[in-house]
Amino acid sequence: MKENEDLALKNDSSEDEKPKAILIGAAGHQGKEYFKILKEKLNFKALIDNNLELLEKYYDPKKYVLLPDISDLSTIDFDIALICLPHYLHKDITISLLSSNKIVIKEKPLGFNSSDVKDYINIIDEYSNYNLFTIVQRNFNPSFNESRNYLNTIGKIYNFSYDYELNFETQTTGWRAEYNKSYGGVLMDMGYHVLDIIFSFFKGLISVYAVNSFCYDNMKNEDLEDSINIIMKFENDISGTININRHSHLKKEIFTIRGDKGIMEIHPSQYIIYNRKGKIISNKKYELNQDQIKYSMFDFYLNHINDKNYLIEHFKNHCNIVLIIEKIYRQLRKNN
Repeated sequence: MKENEDLALKNDSSEDEKPKAILIGAAGHQGKEYFKILKEKLNFKALIDNNLELLEKYYDPKKYVLLPDISDLSTIDFDIALICLPHYLHKDITISLLSSNKIVIKEKPLGFNSSDVKDYINIIDEYSNYNLFTIVQRNFNPSFNESRNYLNTIGKIYNFSYDYELNFETQTTGWRAEYNKSYGGVLMDMGYHVLDIIFSFFKGLISVYAVNSFCYDNMKNEDLEDSINIIMKFENDISGTININRHSHLKKEIFTIRGDKGIMEIHPSQYIIYNRKGKIISNKKYELNQDQIKYSMFDFYLNHINDKNYLIEHFKNHCNIVLIIEKIYRQLRKNN
């Protein structure tokens, strides 16, 4: 990959002009989704999944190179690797690709703990390859992204709450129900997204405290929380709570920010600003196109592959999220 090579997504590019990519986990739900979004914009040189039967079912072997793993990439010419695998499979593959000077765009989390963070720091320093992007989509959602510009309308912020609930009727299954594969419950899974948003709004975390609970005994035995409540204190005398539950009666996601002049409510598809009397003074709604949000995210990442300042800040943000999650889990285990 040449320095300053333009790999941004473009319309009407010929196949040779498109950025060359591989997709790891191509037969999974997320892999298929990303392929659908990006197939006209990226030149996929190989599609990889350990389930070859599914891989051949979804993709034409006459058109694409289909592989069961990454052991035979030496003949594949590519710049970008997209990783859409269960969390526990990320690190070894990511480190191998970074050491080969590839651009890696992977699902969250960056890692599970401070040991993973150190491993990533070491490999980035050793190969001077900062092109590691960890996918979290909410900051590319216009409701979260644009509402930041109007925080001044609610005055001096003193408090927030982030309530995020899903309505799964049954116990979590698969790799997310095994501690040695998921390394955490709703905090690691849903909370990672929430913390990414919280840290994009507020800086200078001073303290954090949490309690968790379990809807199912099997999840308790695995130490994988179904619900968590977190209290946080930031600089500038801002405090707040995060409340996450996987088994509520309805789906809900509301980020409420309280100031001395008003209140802002941010939902995935709109944000509302109230005055102190509860009168709506602004209400911005969005027709959400999830594919377009994800496309914008990938385009943004590829436009910043040589922006070292951004890459370092992006990496530091995800390191911070991992370390805060580790701190919360340590505190929970100590108290339990």
